[in-house]
Amino acid sequence: MLTTCIRPFFVGVSVCAMLVEAQAARPDSTQALWPTKALKQQLAQLAKPVLADYRPEFRVWSAYPEKSAHYYFPTEEGACYWLLGSAGPGVQDVDMYLRDRDDHTVKEDRDSSPDMKLHFCTERGRAGQFHVELKLKKGQGEVAMQVYKRHAAMKQPLEQPSAAPSEQPKPVANTTSPTPARKPASENKPAPPEPKKDMVKWPPAPRKHA
Repeated sequence: MLTTCIRPFFVGVSVCAMLVEAQAARPDSTQALWPTKALKQQLAQLAKPVLADYRPEFRVWSAYPEKSAHYYFPTEEGACYWLLGSAGPGVQDVDMYLRDRDDHTVKEDRDSSPDMKLHFCTERGRAGQFHVELKLKKGQGEVAMQVYKRHAAMKQPLEQPSAAPSEQPKPVANTTSPTPARKPASENKPAPPEPKKDMVKWPPAPRKHA
């Protein structure tokens, strides 16, 4: 692995940046700086289902191993990743093994296929440099992989907790006197006057003679 940044006058800054990135994710000595276009297209097809939530963390890495290739990359605590890999036309079967910073195998893809997919999230206190091994099972040729990381802006927002019962607003008592209910119009009519006791009835009743 190159450890210095070389800037030839006919290439410029781009090669320098490429070599610096190779130091962040450390492959083995079989690294190929320029993977074939066909293999990059295969990886792009594999990545389509995860692009809604994930973004490439490092550029595509490829190698031409005799038996296996090794790739190292840093992880962040609580972050989630997809490891996507594929192989060229000369390889019929390749397995992928993911090992943590203590070199314990945490995930593996051993399907009989040239394509590889692994998903994992780093646990609390377990982040660090992880190790990927691509082991050829059948065939010979180029293998490639790329690390995708869940973007922080794509995480679902946490739901706001509802207010506790003690925090619920209490009903305010009505201190004003209640408005009396209106009576129907038929009940509002004045009562007829009562007849006076000294009124003389007409016609007067006939008198009885002795």
